[in-house]
Amino acid sequence: MDTARAYRDMSSLKTMGVISGDKVYSVSAGNVSAEQLATALKERIQPLYRNHPRIIDSLFQAHVRPMVEDQLAGRGIGGSLSKAVDKLKQKAVKAIRSNFREPTPTTTPGEDAPIIYPDSLQQQGVSGEVQTQVYLNKKGEPQAIRLLNGLGHPVMDQGMMRTTAESKWRPAYVLRNGSWQPVPSWIRYSLNFTPAG
Repeated sequence: MDTARAYRDMSSLKTMGVISGDKVYSVSAGNVSAEQLATALKERIQPLYRNHPRIIDSLFQAHVRPMVEDQLAGRGIGGSLSKAVDKLKQKAVKAIRSNFREPTPTTTPGEDAPIIYPDSLQQQGVSGEVQTQVYLNKKGEPQAIRLLNGLGHPVMDQGMMRTTAESKWRPAYVLRNGSWQPVPSWIRYSLNFTPAG
């Protein structure tokens, strides 16, 4: 298995290969280019890109980029770049989600997948959020797990990795030729550990 693909860096659009170079935005709203508006919009929907950067970007180009072009060709952004992005964000997400279904967990942590949180660590006040990035095959089965943010405690961090590995997922789907097809994808998965009582 190509682990470089499985452990892909999804921390920014640049590391995902979606944008290149530095971001440069016009100070004047009247001088915003389509590329600047598209890049700002991509940044705002970055969590969606983390599911599958190549597929999401192709859907962006096919369904959202025309909205960006129409916005600028019509009355422009008519204010700040931030407001223009906010206005387009909901439409962009709706357009992408009408062609892409994100992967979702089908198990409940603690019920279907065990959570390791020893009483001794709860009593010591070891708590916080643990986040992983999971690479799923097109059946929704975890193929690789990367710890993104841990608690720095090996029992807790390894426990989260185990819980993630034993979890079940509904795979991502992309609409192709009128039919929903399962595709491999990534998902960020987190659990918050809080001592009882």
